[in-house]
Amino acid sequence: IGDYNYVFSPSTRGVFYGQPGFDPARTLLVVDEAHNLPARAADAWSRSTSAVEAQQLLGELDHMRAAPALVRAWEQWWSLLAQLGPADSLDPPREEELWAALRRLSEHTMAAPVDLASLGPELAAALWKPLDLLTLAEHEKLPSLAWVPEAGVLQLTCLDASAETGPILKSFRNAVLTSATLNPADAIAQACGIDPPDNEASSTRLLRAPTPWRDGAYRVAVDLRVDTRYRERRRHFSTTARTVERMHEAAAEHGHPAAVVFFPSYAYANEVLDRCTNHLGMRVALQPRGLDLAGQSAFIEEAILLNDAVFLVLGTGFAEGIDHLGGRISHAMIVGPALPEVNAVQAAKMNAGADSREAAFRRVYQVPGMQKVNQAIGRLVRAPGQSATVLLHCRRFGDPAFDSLLDPAYRQETHLATTDELDSWLLAIGAQRAQIS
Repeated sequence: IGDYNYVFSPSTRGVFYGQPGFDPARTLLVVDEAHNLPARAADAWSRSTSAVEAQQLLGELDHMRAAPALVRAWEQWWSLLAQLGPADSLDPPREEELWAALRRLSEHTMAAPVDLASLGPELAAALWKPLDLLTLAEHEKLPSLAWVPEAGVLQLTCLDASAETGPILKSFRNAVLTSATLNPADAIAQACGIDPPDNEASSTRLLRAPTPWRDGAYRVAVDLRVDTRYRERRRHFSTTARTVERMHEAAAEHGHPAAVVFFPSYAYANEVLDRCTNHLGMRVALQPRGLDLAGQSAFIEEAILLNDAVFLVLGTGFAEGIDHLGGRISHAMIVGPALPEVNAVQAAKMNAGADSREAAFRRVYQVPGMQKVNQAIGRLVRAPGQSATVLLHCRRFGDPAFDSLLDPAYRQETHLATTDELDSWLLAIGAQRAQIS
């Protein structure tokens, strides 16, 4: 039992693979939360280095009187890194200059052994980092982006590790990939480098565990009144705040003090929080950053008892991992489909594949964004007898391209175009709940 890195990272695989008697061909591999595997595998193949790190190592090599050729190679490498300014990508001449310097540096490092014990673990790791950078830069099957997130920092980001992940999965006697959010299965399979399960000739099979107690457990509607896209959301902050108030009132009528609202980012949550507290007089708790599992549990326990609404962020432990909302939250909102941030890495991923622009947008933005939505909704019903009312607060949820990526248990035909329709929907659900009770 261990982290993904012990199987899929080239630098730490030895923890498992170095064990006497370990043979993948005789081993069953079980990957939990497998929807995270493509991103984690790509992270394992990504590398970064900085001028500060190179300068520290250079000073120690000079102090140790290392081979002059090695010191000169590190001086050149440090100089090139120090000249780098923030950039979404490197121009081809600069990139080739860096890789040529890396090759020379790697050759001199191999030719002039250094006392690693004297360097210490951190600088020893820095000494060998150029070899890792060069391995990824020259890997023919792994597309990568070389960019500069801040001055003097070189980042080499792997865009797609499926060419390495697939053969690893296939090397095991059998591999079982488990997740509650493997929709769409073909996209997950492609990102993992294995055959899609909908092909008769494929060795991949899709098994769905039946959960009949989830049938009818969710009452879901799409709120068409707002647009949560970055350029449009500001016009709807007040509408979103008033909708949070309505969801709280509906929850309170059924004995649940707080409604839960999931946002795509802290910045978005803070904008709506300001309007809820300062304009509407609501008590709202926003999830803190950086809490461990115990801290998350303590926050949830207190927040849902003392507040009218609890704001959580999609893609964090509160939306994906923590398991304290089931049966305790009757009303929830999902504010937008939580598409990844538009940046240089995402732009490079869009251009890395051979698919069309529409297919690339689905792969890079829509699938990861809607996975976060499915995970969040899944936190609300965890056992038989539990139920939840969920408002998908953005007109994009009514788009078939987004709707098709929702878990089948959450897909509904209810679309709300006006505030009156929202109020009527909440009242009808309240009447149904009262009748059942």
